[in-house]
Amino acid sequence: MRKILSLIVMVIAFTGISNAQTEKGTSYLGLNIGYSSRNEKHTLNYQNYTSGQVEKTDNKGFLIGPSFSRFIADKLEVGVAAAYGYSKMETDRDVPEHTTQNQYVGSLFIRKHVMFTDQFGLRTGPSFSFSYAKSETDVSPGENETMQYTGGLVLDLEYFPLKRLGIAANIGGLYYESSKTRTNNKEVIRRTNTFDFSFTNSLNLSVFWVLGKK
Repeated sequence: MRKILSLIVMVIAFTGISNAQTEKGTSYLGLNIGYSSRNEKHTLNYQNYTSGQVEKTDNKGFLIGPSFSRFIADKLEVGVAAAYGYSKMETDRDVPEHTTQNQYVGSLFIRKHVMFTDQFGLRTGPSFSFSYAKSETDVSPGENETMQYTGGLVLDLEYFPLKRLGIAANIGGLYYESSKTRTNNKEVIRRTNTFDFSFTNSLNLSVFWVLGKK
């Protein structure tokens, strides 16, 4: 009988810890940090480039910014985030280019949490963002600006080393991106539309403080 009572107490305590982190009314205050390094190939179909010509790019950059969210129901979170990013890209084609870019991002998200233990779980849900970036190259003078809309489903792995401290890492997702790049005189020089389902190829971490009622 004592063993049964002890087991019941442990289950109640276990459930209480998990619910305190993802229950209705709980808030998260976080810091998002990202680093990416990727190589890509693009078929050129703009300006005076011949259709079918391929360019290779090597792009490295980081992203950092705050986020705030609140649980509107148990295990259901809504929030907003903002970020600043910087990247440097090297392009290999007939005339090599080096491009630097400053980026500003705002996003909205909804997340459903699935906790396997009191410390480990997954969070997933739709995310929508808009980014505005200015870039400069060493080949052509002046700045270009890029506006990008992104929507999709995000999948994160989360871990709570402490009751009030959480860490999450993106492990993949399903995304649709639409972007437009134009010059200072508003001439559109590039449009892209991308649909992608993949596991992440960059490091994207979130560290957040749990602001709960308990």
